[in-house]
Parts: sequence; C-alpha cells; structure tokens
Amino acid sequence: MTQPTQPSEGFAVVQYQLVLPQKQTVVFDPNRLILLNAEIKDDVYGAGTGLHTFQATDPAFLESLKQVMSNADPMLEFRLGFGTPKDMYWLPWQQHIITNYDATYTGTGADAGHLLVINSANSLVRAARVTKITARKGTVAEIVTAIAAENKLAAVVEPTDGQFLLYQSFVDDSQFIGERLLKRAVTTKGRAGFYFYIRDNVLHFHTPDYQATVVQLNYYKSTGTQLTVADISQTQSLWDAGVAGVRLTAHDPYSGQTKEIDSDPNEALRLADTLYLFSTITNGQLNIPYHLSCNPPVEASAIAQYHYQIARQRIFQCTLHLEKTINIRHGDLLNVSIVQQSAAASCHSGYYYVTSVLYVVEKSAVTTVYTLNRGEVRGQDQSLSVKNASQQLEPESKAPGVDPNIPAVQSSTLTAGAGNYSSATAYTTVADANTGKPA
Repeated sequence: MTQPTQPSEGFAVVQYQLVLPQKQTVVFDPNRLILLNAEIKDDVYGAGTGLHTFQATDPAFLESLKQVMSNADPMLEFRLGFGTPKDMYWLPWQQHIITNYDATYTGTGADAGHLLVINSANSLVRAARVTKITARKGTVAEIVTAIAAENKLAAVVEPTDGQFLLYQSFVDDSQFIGERLLKRAVTTKGRAGFYFYIRDNVLHFHTPDYQATVVQLNYYKSTGTQLTVADISQTQSLWDAGVAGVRLTAHDPYSGQTKEIDSDPNEALRLADTLYLFSTITNGQLNIPYHLSCNPPVEASAIAQYHYQIARQRIFQCTLHLEKTINIRHGDLLNVSIVQQSAAASCHSGYYYVTSVLYVVEKSAVTTVYTLNRGEVRGQDQSLSVKNASQQLEPESKAPGVDPNIPAVQSSTLTAGAGNYSSATAYTTVADANTGKPA
C-alpha cells in the first residue's frame, strides 16, 4: 500500500513560469514577484482551478503577462513542493490556461508595482472553448481517446463495452464527454460510474479503482488534522439523482416495444460493507424515459447504472483537513483508519474515493482540504481487523456491489502521477498509466 513519502517537516514552495507565444518561458523571480497566497483545486467532477495572488515589485512584469494573453492561449505552468532544500517533494508541473487576471496599481516611483491576482484552469477549460460538428463512432473509450488526441492530451482510458454512433453538434469536447459519453460508458465487466478529469495534464476517463493509487492514513496519528463526516442520504437532491435505484423505461420506436430496465446494485462499486435499506421505500427509484436509437441495448442499461452509481457514491462525504501533506491526490483511494487507542474502529473508517483536493499555500505553509466520498458505512460492531473469522459479524444490511481489487491496484506500476524527484530544478516525470513508460 502506498504510504506518504514526503517529509513531515518543512515548508511549501510554488514555482511558476509563463509560456510565451514562441514557446519561451518567463520564470517568476521570487525577489520581484512575491507569492502572497495560492489556492489550487483539483476535482474529479470538473475542471481544476487556481487562484494565485502576488505582490509584483516590478511594474514591467505586466508587459510579459500581456504578451502571453495576446496569444489567445495564455499558458501558466506551476508546481507545488513541500519539504526542505535537501529533501523536497514535488508534484508534477501543472499546465493551466490563464482565464483572467486583476492588477491593482500600488506605490509610486521606485516602489511602484502591482497587487496581481491570476485565475487559472486546466485543460478541460481549453477543450471547452471550441464547439464541433462531427459524428463519433466506436466504443466510448475509443471516442474519448480520439478527443484527447485532438486536444493534444495524453489519456488514461478504461476499455468500454458497446459500439456507438453519437453526433457532436455545436457542443464542445468537455461538454460532449461529460454529458453524452460518461453516462454511456460501461466496462467490459458491466460496471458503470466513470469519472472524467485532468490529473497532471493527463485526461482520465475510468472507474474509481482503475489504475488508482491507494494511500493509508491513520487519522489520530496525523498532525494538523480535522475530519468532518456528513451523511446526506436523505436529501431530496440525492433521491432525485437515483440513490434508491434507477428505473429506465426504454421505448423502441421501430418495433413499438417498451421495456423497463433497472439499475443493478450488485454491479456498483462497494467501499464498505453496509448500505442503507433504500429498497424498502416503495417507488423510491428515479424514473427515466428513454427512446432507443441505432445504438446497442447496452446504452440503456449503462445510463441507468451510471445514475445509480454516481448517486450512491455521494451518500457519505468527509471533509479532511491536513497540514504539511500534498501527496494525496484527487482520484486516489484513501484508506482512513479512525481508531482511538483500544476502542473499536469508527463506522466511518475504511476506503474513500478522493473527489476533490484544495491546496491552500500562505507564508510557506500548506493546508490541504480533501473531499472524500463513498456510498457505504462499516458495520457498527466490526473493528478494522478480527483475528478469528468466526467472530466477524455480518451487517444486517449487507451492501451489494463489487469490492475494489486493492491487491491489484497496490501492485500496479502503471499509475500516472509523480515520478522521481531529486532537486528544485528537476522536472517530475509523469508515467503513462497504460504503458508504465514516461509520458
């Protein structure tokens, strides 16, 4: 199991550079551009964003920024590190587009400068700037791979079932993938619930446990931690999303036949052993009317399963604050151990899917806020480990679903992410999750 590898003490550093139209770079001089704070957010549900605030002591820097913006593709590259000069852990360089900036003039004469605030976003925003009219044919995985190539992005895509013909009509690539392809994606084993996001400049399109990184966290042995658990199972928005199941009524206009297709909880990802008894609520399912077309029948079952899986995955939401930690990333599986001394493990211990990460850097300190999600809870009477299998208690409401293949995930060397790090001047290597070779 992957363990945190960065130093427990040190300071946070963010390095920046602008990419000029001729592919030249302007490295931010920390003596002329003082970083006041940075908020960098990555998310599996949408585009990653950055809010970077500087005190610029050189008013001429605005000229370089103007050159970048005039290219209509203004690129800002940055990387976050934590540690000491001799032992620094770096995340890979992130490529963002500058969405906008504000420069407040400060001082006069030799003391002139700007209070500069730069907003940035990752390549999902770049892909959303151009609408297209085209026919897409192939498996969902093949279509996503083709779109990634059109946007000059490396991609980690899980193979999918079914051959499709889909029309992209005056829709941008990010919207097309998010609204049309996600809900039609189903693995060759029948599992839905794909996620679509950017991590380290690589487009990811897969289920949570496909080539994932697994990280262990002992909550009570970690410093600067705060954990808040929210149970949103009874919110109307979650019921409207299909947490109690999905019933899709598929009508075939060619044959005139209508068929009901139900989501299957046994094909959903299961991260703990107990699921609330939503099935006891009569007619609690989400009903979706649907007209079949030329696409295969797997399309209808995939849509039903997708809505159920995504809604179920959001039942429990944990907000975790950590200090001096940057190596847990969005898209990871985090195994949280919540045990007080000799007491039994909390029912909220166990695996979670890391859906969002917010790095807050200020005065060389970093605080990271993680959002963790899963659909199940641990049995109240179980500890993290029981020596005698006969003493293991089975929860009254055994959660149906498929467990993540943790041993396979742990042994995988194909996961995309930070490679070796050696110095403040070395670029971090990013591995291709499908080949294991440097991207």
